[in-house]
Amino acid sequence: MTEPADDPLDEFAAGQRKRRLIGLGATVAVALVVGGAWAWWRATGLPPIDSETKAEVHEAMDAIDTLPRQHHAPLAAQAMAELEVGRLPPPMVDAFEDVNAVPPSMVSVIVMKPFAEDEDSLRAWTVACRAGADAIAAVAQTGDIDALFADCDLGRWSLIDGTAARRVSAGRLILAHAAWGWLVDHHSETELERRILRVFVQG
Repeated sequence: MTEPADDPLDEFAAGQRKRRLIGLGATVAVALVVGGAWAWWRATGLPPIDSETKAEVHEAMDAIDTLPRQHHAPLAAQAMAELEVGRLPPPMVDAFEDVNAVPPSMVSVIVMKPFAEDEDSLRAWTVACRAGADAIAAVAQTGDIDALFADCDLGRWSLIDGTAARRVSAGRLILAHAAWGWLVDHHSETELERRILRVFVQG
């Protein structure tokens, strides 16, 4: 007995159902990927900068050129201390704040303290410089800023160039780059923070 020919309408309807199922599966897969990425972004990001504080810091930074050059880096340090509460590891926030509380001769000691005592701060520096604690130990022994700058490839962060870095203490270089590395690693960096850190590290 001859089998009846397939009904073209049935085949068309079956094809449509198949395409809908494939489309639905793809939509669900995309939604899961996007949802997972968003959840990761939220979980690994940092709290936003307080809008009022941000406006005040913007105003202060816009007026910075009216101040003598020696006050630029201390103002930038204070700006970072005010902006970064809840964003940077607390010992790094304290270091920025303490820059203005100690004599200039003590600043290098103060800004290096977080990396000796705090795991998160050291992790932040390791983002900026893969050599991590070894680079800090090396520059503490040799004082060789050129080697620190080159070995850590600090130029890739665009906060300061190698020539200008020779005029800056290792502690200031390390704190500025660790702060930026932490912000970048948490995809929470802003141009205002970059501007402030450039002033902090360049003076």
